[in-house]
Amino acid sequence: MASLGAISPDGRMLAFTTATTDFSSWKRYRGGMAPEIWLYDLSKGTAENVTQNDASDSLPMWYGTTLYFLSDRGEYERRNLWAYDTAKRTTRQVDGVQR
Repeated sequence: MASLGAISPDGRMLAFTTATTDFSSWKRYRGGMAPEIWLYDLSKGTAENVTQNDASDSLPMWYGTTLYFLSDRGEYERRNLWAYDTAKRTTRQVDGVQR
């Protein structure tokens, strides 16, 4: 079962959540229904949880090999844009500074 998915530009991966709290009336939810971002390899038939934390991670979207998503992780638990680098397997908050 999946919710809010996005196919990678090369058509090899599907990023998705198994649940969503995006339309709920609460913020900073940290319970069992907090969504995680999963990557499903369409050729291998394997899935991997790439966010693995207690925050709500949702709305995956691709740009090249980078997976962007909204999350309320971080010190202030406010929803911000985050990026997962699929090559390096690292996650960072997008700071909004153009380089």
